[in-house]
Amino acid sequence: MRDRVLKLVAVLMVVVFPLSMMAADMNAAFLHASGAVMLNGAQVPESTTVFAGDQIQTATHSAVSLTLKGSNVLLLPQSAAVYQGDAIELGAGTVVVNTTQGMSARMQTVT
Repeated sequence: MRDRVLKLVAVLMVVVFPLSMMAADMNAAFLHASGAVMLNGAQVPESTTVFAGDQIQTATHSAVSLTLKGSNVLLLPQSAAVYQGDAIELGAGTVVVNTTQGMSARMQTVT
């Protein structure tokens, strides 16, 4: 099931990448949700724009793809993170960051 979610998110990242370019100048990112995803405590539609400070949570069998200028971020199932514009701050779970623009990943706590 996890491989299926990852493949779906990867394909969607390729399709939605051009839309993210519009949000790049606003320090925003294009979010595509697969499964049950919460944004600032509310259920996310399939796609939306996120801004610095937005909190993202994924449920079991869910994932989020964030696309922004020069970077792609994948938040895997059962994860929580805060989008910071130039960074993703991981509170729990797993994140994958691919970047050519210096996007960073930070962890709130390490155990």
